[in-house]
Amino acid sequence: MMEREIDARLKKVYSQWLDEIKDVAPEFLSEDRYSNPYFTCVPKGWCDSVVRILIVGEEGYGVGGHGKADRVKPYEIQKIQELCWCSLVSHLGYDSHYDLYPIQGRYKRSSSKFWDRMRRLSEYGVCAWTNQDTIHLRKERRCALKPEERTKLHSTKTKLLAEEINALGPTHVVVTGWYHTSIREELPKVYYELYPQNGDAWYVNSEHNIAYRNVDGIHYLFTYHPGWPKKPKGYEEEVMKGFLETLKEPNGGGEIDTH
Repeated sequence: MMEREIDARLKKVYSQWLDEIKDVAPEFLSEDRYSNPYFTCVPKGWCDSVVRILIVGEEGYGVGGHGKADRVKPYEIQKIQELCWCSLVSHLGYDSHYDLYPIQGRYKRSSSKFWDRMRRLSEYGVCAWTNQDTIHLRKERRCALKPEERTKLHSTKTKLLAEEINALGPTHVVVTGWYHTSIREELPKVYYELYPQNGDAWYVNSEHNIAYRNVDGIHYLFTYHPGWPKKPKGYEEEVMKGFLETLKEPNGGGEIDTH
């Protein structure tokens, strides 16, 4: 499958999800207190890369929500994807010339810890970027949804994170955060690999700095958010060490099927 085909598949999934969320929770699309949906893009060169890294963030766009300040609407899938590509161009130095997402504008590199980690990972493969929760709160100090909001957001038949992984075919998924409901609802097979007793994720996580699982040939690395102030000293080095160990495995990276 080629990049244009993956993009078409993602757009179809996003359109379907928008129709579903409009039925079960229309407030997510209409109320200003929520961010725009997070719709990922297919990075340039994705299908040619042996190592394809999908970064899964906690809050994809910070407090504002990409495009919301510029009056981009939730249904403008292409525009939101272009803004996603603009972030990769700005912060990872990717070439902006791309027919799928013909962005134009100013690019400014972020010095945040989140993007610092992504830059280090991008040295070993092409990086895509998505989010555990497709929508988050637009609050100044707290972006995360309340538990009941998160449950509602993930109540749609279409599970976006799972669909994105199916469409993109990453070799690696690096999760920057330990949301319980999001992973359980979106990636149940991965979730029960992490928590076979279905225990409280926060309690289990307190005993682990980094968790690694290989599920259906995909390397999943669960980590603390790079900006979390309580993470152990030297944590980012341990994240990179864990990631590099996966590259030594027989299926550490493989060609995507283009037929």
